[in-house]
Amino acid sequence: MALGQVQTHGIYVASLDGGEPVRILAADTEAAFATPGYLLRVLQGVLTAQRLDTDRERLVGDPFALAQAVGTDDGLARSALSVSGNVLAYRPGVVTRREIVRIDRTGNVIEKVGNRDERSPANPALAPDGRRVAFNRTEQGNSDVWLLDARGVATRFTFDEANDVRPIWSPDGTQIVFSSVRMGPGDLFLKPASGASPDQPILVDPLSKVPLDWSADGRFILYAAQDPKNGSDLWALPVNGDRKPVPIVQSTFDDIEGQFSPDGRWVAYASNESGRYETYVRPFPGPGGRWQVSTEGVHSHGGLRTEGTSSMSRATADSCPRCLLLARTLVRWRSTLLRRCFRRASPSAATSRWAAATRGHYVVARDGRFLMITPVDDAVATPITIMLNWTAALAKK
Repeated sequence: MALGQVQTHGIYVASLDGGEPVRILAADTEAAFATPGYLLRVLQGVLTAQRLDTDRERLVGDPFALAQAVGTDDGLARSALSVSGNVLAYRPGVVTRREIVRIDRTGNVIEKVGNRDERSPANPALAPDGRRVAFNRTEQGNSDVWLLDARGVATRFTFDEANDVRPIWSPDGTQIVFSSVRMGPGDLFLKPASGASPDQPILVDPLSKVPLDWSADGRFILYAAQDPKNGSDLWALPVNGDRKPVPIVQSTFDDIEGQFSPDGRWVAYASNESGRYETYVRPFPGPGGRWQVSTEGVHSHGGLRTEGTSSMSRATADSCPRCLLLARTLVRWRSTLLRRCFRRASPSAATSRWAAATRGHYVVARDGRFLMITPVDDAVATPITIMLNWTAALAKK
């Protein structure tokens, strides 16, 4: 299954001996290959099987319906099926409604913002004025950026056929940067928050990228780039001038979810270099070393989510006071009190497969309260259906 640009979405066949992959089907959800030569996929809730000629790399005949009301993972490209030999398993689709709420520091909901939404709202970003929210949601398999105003009215902000995700506001609230796959695996685009002019690409290269933060002085956009060799690295893009990216954290590990400090002199991020994700801080733009903040791990699904209860017990001689101040602030944010709030957040729905593509379903407001996307309904376990000797029905065709 390949996503990327709309023109290249689909199911591909490739030889282990090399050669150019061949697209055999345009599709937005993945398929499963089953012996003795069938392609299984879910199309509008119907689980189908179609003969695949691997020698000539093409589908043969018409698809045959095996089951109805089969689901796909919410917001992802995966179908809810698994096959092994003559055993086929699938489950029905589940619609999860979510809503955007404001939560105080004790975990209590103080306000509901907008209407309940079953279109996988994700990646909320709060405008500097605290009144508007940018987020991405999925309509008919396509993710776009939407804006929610102070009245709770949602308006579509991007309109391309490709997936547009993970919006970030400029510090003055006049622009929004986001990631789009319309020109490649994931590039950065900029658009006025007023919608008065079209969005424009500001960074296009072969790597998949998502914006993470915008410095308070408006000069830099912090972003993560997925390197096939090194995993996720952190870069800063100058907003003006030649826009030549500046490397911030490059390693053979996954470095994700970077954020600028309020004064723009530090970057906090998560890395799994210790074997699990921990929080680190380092000076921006450098030079200088980096300090590990957390000691009991951080939950990396979508970035810096919840942290262990350990605190900074002592300062080391080589730690700078500003760094330790930021470190203590980060630890306080992820205290036992805040974990009470985070339990409300539902798992992120991602339109991209790598970890840095989706941040947590919350954002911290300037007054210390939270804006959070939460599930409206309690999770309900859906039954899994097992079909034995499912190929017998195909033999009759």
